[in-house]
Amino acid sequence: MPKLVIDIESAGKNLEDFDQISQDYFRQWAKTASAKADDLDFELQKIEEGFSLSPLTAEVVCIGMLNPETDKGMVYYQSGKERKEFEESNIKFSSMPEAEILKNFWEQVKFYDEFITFNGRGFDIPF
Repeated sequence: MPKLVIDIESAGKNLEDFDQISQDYFRQWAKTASAKADDLDFELQKIEEGFSLSPLTAEVVCIGMLNPETDKGMVYYQSGKERKEFEESNIKFSSMPEAEILKNFWEQVKFYDEFITFNGRGFDIPF
């Protein structure tokens, strides 16, 4: 039964990455949550920190996979506009946009029957 170790990393977007209506909504949310005007920045920071926990406000920035039986693996990651590919210690690294990361991930996992993750069932895979 082929096994695959998986780790998925996500990062929250910045408030400025959202459209104006969404930014206004988050600011209003922060105003409602803050008791004083000087707490507003703190509340906005808390809201932004939570962006990484939702697929609606975050994106996948990296997926690492390792076959523990062959000790070979791959890492798909975002790295701006420049594409990079290299190999180190039987691990192939490839940079690409989020859509390609997800497409390539699903193409690879179909060859495995068992998956090893840390909190994969609770966060990584549902994300």
